[in-house]
Amino acid sequence: MVKFNQLRRLIVLALSTSALLFCAACADNNFPKYIQLGDLRILTLKANQSEVNPGTSGITIQPVVSDITAGGRTLNVTIQTCADPGISLGAAPACLVVDSNQTSSFSTSTLSSNGTFTGSAPTFTVNVPSSPSNYASANANSQYNGVPYLVFYTLTSTDGTSVTAFKRIIVSSPAKSSKNQNPVISSLTANGAPLTAVNTFTSVLQNLSIAFSVSPEIYNYMNPDASIASQAEIYTTSWFYSDGSDEFTRTTNTDPNQWTPPAAHPTGRASVLVVITRDSRDGEDFQKYEFN
Repeated sequence: MVKFNQLRRLIVLALSTSALLFCAACADNNFPKYIQLGDLRILTLKANQSEVNPGTSGITIQPVVSDITAGGRTLNVTIQTCADPGISLGAAPACLVVDSNQTSSFSTSTLSSNGTFTGSAPTFTVNVPSSPSNYASANANSQYNGVPYLVFYTLTSTDGTSVTAFKRIIVSSPAKSSKNQNPVISSLTANGAPLTAVNTFTSVLQNLSIAFSVSPEIYNYMNPDASIASQAEIYTTSWFYSDGSDEFTRTTNTDPNQWTPPAAHPTGRASVLVVITRDSRDGEDFQKYEFN
């Protein structure tokens, strides 16, 4: 029989930090609209702390945005935070009771100097209340393992286009001293050569290999009977691209991938490849690579 927390981890793994997710190691032609960049997209929301104690303030969120088709415009930002209403159990992905609300704007022309309009949007900070409602009502087991606190991030353009993504920050008991740390991508090599932020365009098949500076963590969780068990994280990497095609949309740990660039250089801009690695506990890292 699957234990409660094993089931809970499976549910959490099945949901994305973003509003959308796709199956592991799928051929890219199964999900071409999701994995290929063009229209306005929020690729991820990375928190510098993915698991915190109740009452933690100043958590920095780094959005990664792509808006290639628009060719540069101003986007209005709305940020809401709240306790998770139970999304993994079927609740609508929205804040029922908003703890805080922020608004701002930024120009997508700042995302790239090479016409890709893809990259790190302005960061913002959020605070976790000292007693989020879903944490206060949880039993000791759930408090130890952690409950989600949600950050909703919405981008809206003047033509009415709007996209929303949400980030889970896991709030766990101070008794759990070892909190989750983000994975760290140390390098991505193509045909054996390390990629840099900006690379020379090529139409040659790229055999990609990803490396991390730390291994997946071994972490503790509490069973319903209050016994402590441990389990290893699994790293999953999502591969986004503006042009060409890849072998897999998603890979596990350090499994390789292949990206076939377009036969000709795109007109007026660089090609862009974005890799986003997530552990199985809402931690993540990302890297962007351009090909001029």
